[in-house]
Amino acid sequence: NCYYSDRVADKMGGRAGQIAKRVALYSPWQFIYWYDRPQASPAINGGVRSMKNIEADEATNFYCSIPTVWDETVFLDGEMGKYAEVARRSGEDWYVAILNAGETRKVQLPLEMIANKSGYDITLFYQSPKKKRNVVSVEKVKWPKKGSFNFEVSGSSGCVLHFAKLK
Repeated sequence: NCYYSDRVADKMGGRAGQIAKRVALYSPWQFIYWYDRPQASPAINGGVRSMKNIEADEATNFYCSIPTVWDETVFLDGEMGKYAEVARRSGEDWYVAILNAGETRKVQLPLEMIANKSGYDITLFYQSPKKKRNVVSVEKVKWPKKGSFNFEVSGSSGCVLHFAKLK
């Protein structure tokens, strides 16, 4: 996955896109520590071992908490080679991943997707503007009472909405 590699920001949809791929593309083998290095790793110069150490931030902690197996998967919308919208449930939590291969895209998620929206804490993980291509922005979201939830996804990127069931 090379989460901290420059090529992730430049050619692979950015870090938010990598988080969205973890939800949308099923594989229990996905993890952040492929070429990147855990925080306490010793510094070694040269080759793959010179990669940046993993930083503990809200987006990285979320990435590491995403389940590797799912109780339910719902394909919401998509078009081959252009975009995909996938919702997955693990226990009572829902994860909605949007992958966008083209230009900035407007997304409308149906409110029926989650039966009792008021019982969830909703967080959006999305790609920061181009000048901060290597940063994942995190925002708490209020689910509207009627209509649909509308937002934009940056071109060649992705985002994840996490619906955490309130305890």
